[in-house]
Amino acid sequence: MAIMESWLPPSQENWKLINFLWQFFPVFTLFQWMTDWYPQGKTSSSSRLNLPGKFAWAAMETPGLMVLLYCMFTIPANQGLDKLPPANWLMAALFTIHYTYRALISPLFLNPSMSPIHPFILLSALCFQVINGACIGGYLAGYGPTTLQDWAGTAPRIEFGMMLFMAGLIGNIYHDDELREIRRASVRNQKRKADWQGEKSKGGKVDKLYMVPENGLFRAVLYPHYLCEWIEWCGFWVIGGLACTPARTFLVNELTTMLPRALNGKRWYVERFGKEKVGSRKALLCLIIEQNTRSNLEASKPFMSMPPKAEIRPIIGAARAERQATKVSAVEKRWAAYNRRPIMIRRKEIVDECPRLFSLLGANLCQLIVNLEPRLDLQMVSILSLVSDSFALVNDMG
Repeated sequence: MAIMESWLPPSQENWKLINFLWQFFPVFTLFQWMTDWYPQGKTSSSSRLNLPGKFAWAAMETPGLMVLLYCMFTIPANQGLDKLPPANWLMAALFTIHYTYRALISPLFLNPSMSPIHPFILLSALCFQVINGACIGGYLAGYGPTTLQDWAGTAPRIEFGMMLFMAGLIGNIYHDDELREIRRASVRNQKRKADWQGEKSKGGKVDKLYMVPENGLFRAVLYPHYLCEWIEWCGFWVIGGLACTPARTFLVNELTTMLPRALNGKRWYVERFGKEKVGSRKALLCLIIEQNTRSNLEASKPFMSMPPKAEIRPIIGAARAERQATKVSAVEKRWAAYNRRPIMIRRKEIVDECPRLFSLLGANLCQLIVNLEPRLDLQMVSILSLVSDSFALVNDMG
């Protein structure tokens, strides 16, 4: 049963039109380069229209997943297809895994708190997700490859894409959890302070606490979870191949809309914590080459006329001593911070159980693929084994 005749699910003619127009989405992201206004997350602004962050995030991220699954179960019948190739269901399963974590598990069960979200952001993201889900869902459900022959000889490409996707997914979960730990530390501090003063805790309300994360790729960049998500969807595109235009368009659209947000976020970090605290961290790795090249050129200018060696040696010795003192002080700070940590489990029970639930979800999805297509060849069995191993790795990390 169609929700909107010829549009949801889209007919093949309308799907081609939507897929073509969706490639011009980066044009609409140009306004993000012209303003720092982005009322969500760290840069959330005060407004009477603001919506609760957790439920607004789930409401704007979930529709893309729902649209894709709706297309997967309705378009094949409209196209007269008895079944779809296992690789189609594999890509749909990866999309489902990402957004089950991203849209439901992360905001509703893992995040201690989320900043309010403006309705403009919710509506914009909602439109993005619906259109993107329709494009990818239509391609996988019957408007792209529909037979095993269409996927012949693609096992190495699929395996490489799977490795990219799972590496990006694990990195995304890890760095998201580093950000959540800041809020969890705030909750613990609030509770200890309330117990010390003999007052009641604030319940579910969490005071805003922002810090510069220092673990993982946060040591080099401020938004490694963005970078890991790009790696995910790059692997997704690799699995689909060059002919999978919806996956390519999705990756490009993610790049164009998240890059200005990362640069805006770096300016926010510098304004709040200062250049010294941010240090040499870049907004994203893709900007390291350009910025380092520029800084190297500027640093090379004073050496056009070199002073005598007798004048250089004391300067070098002082610089070495300063670097050594900085290293020692950094080690002392980390050791002191470690000693101040309470002897307790770092994460709550629900956070400890999340990787196991996540791996269980992935195993069930793999079993669903096997049930839908029992006559799997050896190549596809090896791919599903790789997926299971990846979920086992996620489980071990928990």
